[in-house]
Amino acid sequence: MHSREEAKQTRVDFWTYFGQYATKLRIQQQRPRKWTLYKTGLKGVELKFDTTNNQMVVTIDIYHKDSVKRLEMYERFGQVKSLLNEAIAVPVTWTDNYTDAVGKTSCRIYISQDGMDIYDRNTWPTAMQWFAKHMLLLEDAFEEVKPFLKAHWSEIFEA
Repeated sequence: MHSREEAKQTRVDFWTYFGQYATKLRIQQQRPRKWTLYKTGLKGVELKFDTTNNQMVVTIDIYHKDSVKRLEMYERFGQVKSLLNEAIAVPVTWTDNYTDAVGKTSCRIYISQDGMDIYDRNTWPTAMQWFAKHMLLLEDAFEEVKPFLKAHWSEIFEA
């Protein structure tokens, strides 16, 4: 078992090394150096990396303090669900009510991998490859459906 400080340092080290790995990968693939993440162009939508002790996920998180509007945003994604799922080409989980470790509620569309522990440095190469591969899939799928979503996004906030 790790102390709190050791666990924190391991997380910092993992994400630092992952950032270096991902930058090199994105340059090799002639992609922008930065992930989309928070700059999706859609208010309240973020692409994220997340991990727990034994699970890794890449997500599209949909946030709004008003649960009705958040669900409307999620329903817009539902209108392109088959396109997203097909573009991602691996199992995707959709949930309309996710609460994170700090209590923030979102709707979440995600790809997950069980059995990966970032606290085990021996798994880092595999974990980094998994994160990069699946975030690239998620980003590409998101960019494919973004024009449709963007065309109707303001309607949610004007209502």
